[in-house]
Amino acid sequence: MRRVGIAISVIALALVLASCASADYRFDDSLQSSVGSPSDLQAVTEPGNCCNFFTTDTVDGSSRHVLAVPGGNGLRLQPTTGVVPTDQYTVAMLFEFLPSSLSYDRILQTKDDNNQAGWYRTPQGNLQFWNLGPVGEIVIPDRTYVQVVVTRDPNGQVTGYVDGVAQGSFADTMNQATIGAAHSLIFFDDDDTQEAGAVVARIRLWDHALAPQEVARLDRTGTIGGSADGAREVVLAS
Repeated sequence: MRRVGIAISVIALALVLASCASADYRFDDSLQSSVGSPSDLQAVTEPGNCCNFFTTDTVDGSSRHVLAVPGGNGLRLQPTTGVVPTDQYTVAMLFEFLPSSLSYDRILQTKDDNNQAGWYRTPQGNLQFWNLGPVGEIVIPDRTYVQVVVTRDPNGQVTGYVDGVAQGSFADTMNQATIGAAHSLIFFDDDDTQEAGAVVARIRLWDHALAPQEVARLDRTGTIGGSADGAREVVLAS
């Protein structure tokens, strides 16, 4: 009984932390946030490319709604005003990459269009902030859901996490990780149709930098339990 009580307490704490988010996009056939009143996410589609589409997939053992984002496409949150400050935030993204032929796959762009500043998966599969942050040790594989969390605190310290484990931190003395003048965040899109497609299950934002212990305790799907043997239903070209 004591172990059950501890487990319930941990789950309750994770749900409390999640409820403090300023935006929580769950992709249940909608690009709307399930909390607060931030703007809907906007689809970013490269010319001549197929559109993003909702489908179902098995995420952490449970069948749930997700958004498939073909290579070259992405998502945009604009404006970020009233959701997160430009200089301090937490962004948590639960997604899987599909195979690509590119060296770097963009995860999150913090500046405006045509700016490379942001978070990427390196050719070796690790997390890195472009040309600034140290390369992490955990490999982000294809076709496996990972939760990538990035934070920037008011002092300019930037940290990236994969599945709750810190992958590197750096002092953002040149403000490369601040949100740009267009007040937008761009997910996955990198102006190249050959980049990796993605399937995204959840995106959350907080208006402050979560501490490492808070990131480590974050839930992923927001559900408890579920079948572990659901069949995959996402079919995209490799």
